Amino acid sequence: MILDDRTKLYLLPFIYYFTLSLTLIFVSSYWLISRTKQAEVAYAQGSDLSMEIKLSGLNDEDIRFVENNLLNCDNKTAKKIDAYFTKKKTPLANHGCVFTAEAQKNNLDPYLTPAIAICESGGGASKTSKAYNNPFGWGINDSAQTRNDDVYVKDSLSDSISVVSAGIARNAIKRNLGTTPSEIVTWYNPGSVGRADGIPENSTWAHCVNIMMSKIAE
Repeated sequence: MILDDRTKLYLLPFIYYFTLSLTLIFVSSYWLISRTKQAEVAYAQGSDLSMEIKLSGLNDEDIRFVENNLLNCDNKTAKKIDAYFTKKKTPLANHGCVFTAEAQKNNLDPYLTPAIAICESGGGASKTSKAYNNPFGWGINDSAQTRNDDVYVKDSLSDSISVVSAGIARNAIKRNLGTTPSEIVTWYNPGSVGRADGIPENSTWAHCVNIMMSKIAE
């Protein structure tokens, strides 16, 4: 059928917009199906998509760490850690995934290092912790004359979490000890053991860490 010019004038725009609409519908449907499949895969792997929102509270280095370890996180545990530090409004809020990933990597209880940070610096709230990105007191009590900046000054809070988690695991192996607070205190804070008449289980440090581990886990 041969169309006259007037028919073409009215028909062509209709064909154009009809084709464009179909294309947009197809593209939108494909994108929606693709995102749904990605979400299903992420859910099956145990990732928590809501963690993406929490990245806004971290610096670039922390974000890269969390993105690289997101699927390795025990998200329920990370949420508990985040919930505690967020409630207390400390600098360690939003670091739950980092704590959990490092604990998994070093075979530690995930609540151990958060609890140590609370007992040592109020969860990163102390002036020393803020100045050196070191909420764990890791080497911080060395004398000014002998201490090494590489020991106690960290680039970021996530760097500190990584260093301390690995250090605890390394010392446990070196000393043939476990990683419970009463075992860690013997080398982490021997002064506390001395004040407890040499009984690690009775030290205030071990008691504090044990109590805080339970509170965070709740």
